[in-house]
Amino acid sequence: MDRGNRLSSNYEFTQVLTDLGLSHSQTKVYFALSRSGESTVKSISKISQVAREHVYEILPQLQDIGLVTKVICVPSKFRALPMQKGLSLLLQSRASKTHELQKQVEIIKRCYNNSLEMSSRKEDNQFMLFPPNKATVNRRKRDIEAAQTSIDAIVSIKRWEPTAYTFHEVVKNALERGVKMRVITEISEDINEIPEIIQGFIKNPSFRLRYILNPPLAVVSIYDRNRIFVTTAITGLGESPAFLSNNLCLLAMINDFYEIMWITAIENQHAEPRVQL
Repeated sequence: MDRGNRLSSNYEFTQVLTDLGLSHSQTKVYFALSRSGESTVKSISKISQVAREHVYEILPQLQDIGLVTKVICVPSKFRALPMQKGLSLLLQSRASKTHELQKQVEIIKRCYNNSLEMSSRKEDNQFMLFPPNKATVNRRKRDIEAAQTSIDAIVSIKRWEPTAYTFHEVVKNALERGVKMRVITEISEDINEIPEIIQGFIKNPSFRLRYILNPPLAVVSIYDRNRIFVTTAITGLGESPAFLSNNLCLLAMINDFYEIMWITAIENQHAEPRVQL
C-alpha cells in the first residue's frame, strides 16, 4: 500500500472512531496504541503526537470505556483492545445510547404534544400579527388547508387576482373535499376582467360569488366561522401584514357583518343592485 493510501486509510479510521463517540485526542491515542502494541506513556505520546500530560489524562478515560488495559510492570505499559473488537464495542455503546435517546425523545414528544393540546384550549382570545413576509402567505395556506366546512372572504378583484395563482391549489383542494366557499367582491364592467383562474372557481358548485358596487377596502377571510384573517394594508395582498384572531367577541361581530353583506350583495352582477351598506 503506498503512502497516499495509508494516509487515506488512517484518516478514515480516525474519522470512524470520532463518529463513534471518541474525542479527537482519544482517537489519536487509541489508534497509536493499537498500532504499536504494549507501550509506555512516553512512546504513546511520541507516536500519537499528543502531549504526555494529556496522554496521562486520556488513558484512564479509554480504560473506563474498555478500549485500553494497563499492564503491571515498571515502567507501566498499556495495551489497546484490538481494533475490530474496539470498533464493535464502540458501535454497541453508540447503539445503546441511541436507543436511550429514542426513549427520551418519545417522552419529550409526548410532553410537548400534551402542552400543545393544553395551550390550544387556551386560544379563545388569541390575537396574532403577521409581518409583511412569506410567513403571512404560508399561514393563509395552512388555514385554507385546515378549513373543514367553510371559507368566507371579502376581497377586491384587483387584490384577489395576484394571489389567485398562489392559493389556487389549496383552494381547489378545499373545494374538492367539500369546503363551502363564499366570496364578496365588486361588480366589474367587463366579465373578462375576472381572471380565468377565478372563473374556474365559479364553476365549482361549492364556490359562490356575490358582488357589491364598490371595491372593498378590507380583505377578510373567515375560516369555519371560528377564526378570522384580516389583511391590514390597504394596497397589496400577497405579503401584506395581516391580523389573525379567534376571539369569540370579534368573531361574532365579523360573522354577523359578513352575513349582512352577503344577504344584501348581488348574486348576478347584471341584476339590479340591492341596498348597499
